[in-house]
Amino acid sequence: MAEIYRRHFFVWTEGEEKFMEFMNSFHDTIKFTFSWSSEKVNFLDVTVVFNNGIVSTDLSSKPTDKHQYLFHTSCHPGSCKKAIPFWQALRLRRICSSNTFFEKRVSELCDYLVERGYRKDHVKKQIDRDRRISRVDSLRDNQPVNNNRIPFVVTFHAALSNIGKILHRLCNYCLAVILL
Repeated sequence: MAEIYRRHFFVWTEGEEKFMEFMNSFHDTIKFTFSWSSEKVNFLDVTVVFNNGIVSTDLSSKPTDKHQYLFHTSCHPGSCKKAIPFWQALRLRRICSSNTFFEKRVSELCDYLVERGYRKDHVKKQIDRDRRISRVDSLRDNQPVNNNRIPFVVTFHAALSNIGKILHRLCNYCLAVILL
C-alpha cells in the first residue's frame, strides 16, 4: 500500500531556538536549518506575507529558477503545448491571493512563454480564460468524472498520423457493425 506524503505549514509561536531544538531532536544525523521573518516566509513555491494582521500569498521563485518552460518547437503533442499557458496561469491563480500579485505573475509568465516560442496572442487568450475563474473556484477540489472510456496509450511521435481521428472513425465503424 502506497503511503501519502503531505507537506504541512504551521505557525510556531514558542521562539526560534525551541523550534530548532524540537525539529533536531527527531534524528541523530538529520539536522535542520532555518531562516525566519516576521513579515514573510517562503514555503515550497509560495511566499506567505504577513501585513497588518492579514495573510496573503504570492508566487515564490528561487534565484536559480530559469523559467525554462517547454519550447513551443519541441516534439510534443500540440494539445500539450497548447495547454501549458492555461495550466501555468491557473497555478498562479491558485497561489496568488490577490489580483495584484496574480496580474504581476501572469505578465511575467507571458514574457517567459513568448521567449520560449509561444504566440503572445495565444498565451494572452489562455490567461484571459484563467481571469474568468475566481480564486475560490480554482481552489475547489474537483472530483473526477466517471466515464466508460478505455485509455489507449501510445508513444507520441510527430510523424504519426492523427491516431485520435483514426480511432474515432474506427469506433463509429464498430458501432455501425454492432448495430447491424
